[in-house]
Amino acid sequence: DEFGFEIKKISDENHISELKMFVKGQNICAWKKEEEKRFKSVRWNLDDLIVYLNETLSMLKTDDPFPFDVDGECAAEKDNNSREYEVNSDELMDEYYDKLNDWSYKHSWHHAGAGAILADVFFRRVKEGIEVSWWSDQTDEGIIFKNTFGFTVVPISTYSMVISSLIDEYNGMWK
Repeated sequence: DEFGFEIKKISDENHISELKMFVKGQNICAWKKEEEKRFKSVRWNLDDLIVYLNETLSMLKTDDPFPFDVDGECAAEKDNNSREYEVNSDELMDEYYDKLNDWSYKHSWHHAGAGAILADVFFRRVKEGIEVSWWSDQTDEGIIFKNTFGFTVVPISTYSMVISSLIDEYNGMWK
């Protein structure tokens, strides 16, 4: 109930599948367009996302703290709050955002979505657990997520088991 995935094959053509990611029993990937009434799940070619999640298994074995001292309960909130940085030097601004974007790239699955509509989810090691957090406020794009913000910390062994099972199930769908 704390953390898991549900995946279903939709079409052999282009590896289209449906993905639900559950945190505390809620599908944090459920989304809809503003004018729609019903929320739906991600349906896309998830090959790149599965590769990224596999990479998190080794990446999260070591601590990689957030690069700046900024308020926030979790990585997603820290990332969101750190995006308001301003300084009167282009060089300092570039240096700051390069460092922030490098960290966010490693810890967020968004870049691996290959065009899918995904919640902005972050993964990071916190002591003996893996924090899974999200901040999915994309109303400016006409997209509404059912669960816009939250986080949980999952034991490393649980995280590894869930991700490994997801990868095995996904790969098994295309044999």
